[in-house]
Amino acid sequence: MILRINMPSRKIIKKRSESIFWWIREAKVPVIIYTENRSNSRIAFGQQHIHVRLPYWYTAEQRSQQLDAFKKWCQAIIEQKPALLSRYHVEEGYQSGDTLVLRGIAFLIHIQSFDKKTSSGSLKGKTIQIRLSRYEEGIHRERSIKRLISHAVAQYFQPIIEERVWALNDQFFGEEIQRVQMSYTNTTWGTCSNRKVINLSTRLLLAPVEVADYVIIHELAHLIELNHSDRFWALVKKAMPEYEVHKEWLKKFGERCNF
Repeated sequence: MILRINMPSRKIIKKRSESIFWWIREAKVPVIIYTENRSNSRIAFGQQHIHVRLPYWYTAEQRSQQLDAFKKWCQAIIEQKPALLSRYHVEEGYQSGDTLVLRGIAFLIHIQSFDKKTSSGSLKGKTIQIRLSRYEEGIHRERSIKRLISHAVAQYFQPIIEERVWALNDQFFGEEIQRVQMSYTNTTWGTCSNRKVINLSTRLLLAPVEVADYVIIHELAHLIELNHSDRFWALVKKAMPEYEVHKEWLKKFGERCNF
């Protein structure tokens, strides 16, 4: 979305930025507004923030009107693609001593802060140990904790998910698989590369098992059809006749599946 307005004579100014929040679907979404030398206004969904770029020559009224228009545009896009919200919405943060239950397994979360530049996490038995950098604060701190928890539980569930992938492949497809891996992704539930590597989002651990099975079958079908053609969907339907129910569940409730 781009707004173009005739620009007055250019002057050199230093680019400025400010951080604000927009409330969208009851979620607090971080927005960075850049004021800079440019001839138009732009907005983009970034991985951690919504980025807004405005010309320095906007009047206060023009600036306010454009921000309102951009916010309404974001609301409309998120209504169509609610999973986008999972990039930005940070729930109440984890505290040391909290318990996370995934597929009936309870994990104890232990968080410590250290005077280091980077954070790390590991799994010891069923205890998730997070070693957090003191330099990480606010939303960045919470996102690091989520990411590290996701990586830790992936260690536990990797063999279980891998076994399920192979079982469904043997039952319905019988194709070669080079590798199955799990990672913390916000924009995709799974991928299948032309090298026959299947990657699944750890967020699927928060979804019903049958929904996770749908995503696995979806990616296994890509071993045969690397597209979303009619032939591809026929393969998915043959393996899981009710797949549309689970596909719809992800559209409606997938944004809730986040650490």
